[in-house]
Amino acid sequence: MVPEACRAWHAGVGEWTGEKDLNSTSIGIEMCNGLFGEEPFTDKQIKSLIELCRHLIDKYDILPTQIIGHSDLAPDRKIDPGSMFPWRKMAENGVGVWYDMNDGNGLSLLSSEQMLKSIGYGTENLDATEWAFCRHFNPQLYHFLGGKWGANKGTIEGLVLHDNPQFMKTLKAVHQAYQQQRRQQAAAFCGGIGFEWHKVASMRL
Repeated sequence: MVPEACRAWHAGVGEWTGEKDLNSTSIGIEMCNGLFGEEPFTDKQIKSLIELCRHLIDKYDILPTQIIGHSDLAPDRKIDPGSMFPWRKMAENGVGVWYDMNDGNGLSLLSSEQMLKSIGYGTENLDATEWAFCRHFNPQLYHFLGGKWGANKGTIEGLVLHDNPQFMKTLKAVHQAYQQQRRQQAAAFCGGIGFEWHKVASMRL
């Protein structure tokens, strides 16, 4: 346990929205899961986590777009909190961002890399980043395509995620959700509500 005001080496090397010193600008939350996030989390765990996150969100004005998993900031190194982590349920309870798949139906002129960067991901290892994104936002597709162990290091031989229509539809929908959320944040900021844009809440095992 590290006091919130102190810097911890909880995030390690990584990146989110261009920020690379995430140890100094984020709060890491450890979650216990016996199979690297590939078995269901308990209701008690998630209820407690939601309560803790909402407390931290209110205390530090943490934005929904800044609530991420360890694998989101370090996709070539980490897989936690894993594909069984209930991101959608978290977002429905005010923690993080979720999306409407219907928003992925339209045409986008942006590439996979451009959309991932716009969401906040670092794309130095694009394959690893695409798998981390898929694990977070479409775990069903992640498992269908052979995720879990195969994508731990970011690649499955012969598979390129941005060639998959369902992956790209998900990416477009999530990109739209993040763009909309940030427009709302900017409008609130202009209206006199001050946010600390560098704050990141990093949730991981």
